Amino acid sequence: MAVGLEQQLAKDKKKARKKPEKNAAKKGGKSGKVKEPKKRVRQPKRPEMTNIESLTTGNVIDAATANRNAAKQPGFSSTNKKTALAELIASIPEEERKTATSDKNALLEATLVLPFPSQI
Repeated sequence: MAVGLEQQLAKDKKKARKKPEKNAAKKGGKSGKVKEPKKRVRQPKRPEMTNIESLTTGNVIDAATANRNAAKQPGFSSTNKKTALAELIASIPEEERKTATSDKNALLEATLVLPFPSQI
């Protein structure tokens, strides 16, 4: 039984000798310098271009020729937000004007300038 214990103690001593100390510089190790871990630099994610062929299939000249006689797109000339929205809504057909008016009100409400915290 004592022989088995001596063999086990001898194995434990060998393992203890083989293990390097984690902080060799602090405990008087060989190198004297503490190695700092390297920081990983993340590569920026790039978008995947899976449908590049679709960029070359369009024919701009044919599209422009087909749209030559099409109705003009609605526009506005005013720099005031309310009057510009009114001009856009005036160019919409009567049937769809109710939904456009509610959309206009929602846009005006969403684009209000928020007050400063001291004004609340």
